[in-house]
Amino acid sequence: MGRLRPVSNNLGPVPPRMDPMRRWRLIVMPVLVIAVGVWASTEKSESLAVRPSKGPTIDPEVAPTNIDQPKVETPEQILAADPLRFLAMSLEKYDRTIIGYTHILEKHERIQGKLNRPEKVKACFRDKPYAVYMEWIEGAGLASKVLYVAGENQDKNGKEMMLARGWGPLKFLGIQTREVDGADAKSSGRFTIAQFGFKQSTQRSLASMKRARERGTLHVKYEGLVPVERLGGQKCYKIVRTPYDPHEEDGLNELTLYYDTTHWLQVGAILKDAQGQLLGEYFFSDLNINPEYDPKQFTRDAL
Repeated sequence: MGRLRPVSNNLGPVPPRMDPMRRWRLIVMPVLVIAVGVWASTEKSESLAVRPSKGPTIDPEVAPTNIDQPKVETPEQILAADPLRFLAMSLEKYDRTIIGYTHILEKHERIQGKLNRPEKVKACFRDKPYAVYMEWIEGAGLASKVLYVAGENQDKNGKEMMLARGWGPLKFLGIQTREVDGADAKSSGRFTIAQFGFKQSTQRSLASMKRARERGTLHVKYEGLVPVERLGGQKCYKIVRTPYDPHEEDGLNELTLYYDTTHWLQVGAILKDAQGQLLGEYFFSDLNINPEYDPKQFTRDAL
């Protein structure tokens, strides 16, 4: 018999049969490639995910209070950074805590160019209704005692009046009425009795400093906690403002203020002109806050 020959048809020769191993590789390899790609992408995503820390949650070198709670400033820190802020805070504290006080006032003033003799006065003050009683211990001028209660004594024109008992021979004239801001009052002091008090003195200082700051001419600094000889060595916060630009009343060019550390009250003040002459000094000792007054303290009976 002859050799068998491949059958042919009109479509051409029949291709040879594929090797089974090769066919397996062609099917399995693409599946493996896809699987590896999916695994790799999943592993990368998990590695970038935020996972709970296994370490400490707080740095042991940093105390939580240094971060979570605001720092408490001391009065001295506030004074060093911004004396005007301290003055404003002293007024806020006054409104919260003070309704009246007594003290001994020592003052020495230059009035209309003349330096008067030093004065020592016992004073009683009530905030509401506003009332001031003053009794001279040393250096009395026209009066030995004066009393002013806002709204209680007025002349026929509605002008505020104070009651006064004269000093020396004038005391025999009995109780007199005088205008609060009249000629006699202005010749006796730089400030009237209606301008008396710790609150008003700080308000004047603060208002003047604010105006200077707005002009860009404020020069004020805190000079520390110092003992004040005129107050028996009591330590006070010292604030100095100088120079003034422009000068204020009577050529005022230097202001030294002393505030007590307990109540933040202006217990001392020294005013000087550009030549260094004293315009006025005021020191308040034997301070008694919120006393219980005798019912007659702010009446004519006290005179």
